Amino acid sequence: MSFIKNNLKRIYCSNCLDIMLSEKAITELNDENKKINQRNQHLLLTNQIQKFNSRSENIMYIEDTKNSYFIITVENEYNLRGLLSNINLYGYILEQYKEYPTQVMRLNTDIIYDNSYNCIQGIHIIDFVGESNKGYGSKIMNSLFDYIRPLNANYITGELSAVDEVDLNNKSLRDHFYQKFGFKITGKKIRLELKS
Repeated sequence: MSFIKNNLKRIYCSNCLDIMLSEKAITELNDENKKINQRNQHLLLTNQIQKFNSRSENIMYIEDTKNSYFIITVENEYNLRGLLSNINLYGYILEQYKEYPTQVMRLNTDIIYDNSYNCIQGIHIIDFVGESNKGYGSKIMNSLFDYIRPLNANYITGELSAVDEVDLNNKSLRDHFYQKFGFKITGKKIRLELKS
């Protein structure tokens, strides 16, 4: 193709500089169009993120991937006394051409108070489910640690799912996940001391 182009330039072009400048201008326009398309994609995704404002969840983490966002939200629930009773974290994938986000991870917890309900003793994981081996679980767990740090809880506990006991590979992956965060596994129970 370049052989033909070069021959045509020699035969028909009195001033080939004009053609080279035109080609450069076209290349620059194509590059600028790519940048504009990327900005438009980000604007669309940003508009979709604003839909979270109408929920009871607050965005606490956003990771920009090529054509989507991974978003972690937190939702607090309160009991009749007005005390914090549950902290729920959700992981979503928000894709460019989908109107609504897809939930890929969920972590539900109970708050454990002392006998007089004056201070929080611990956090109990009720349910932790979602897509595995994609890094979502680690991001949710790190977000939980960040979120509860000001609560000064002494520990995090939970019970392991019997579903993961059936498949030895799932059990191994699950145990490795909790152990890398410092949880001790005793039977079907997990515990992490937050204060030493």
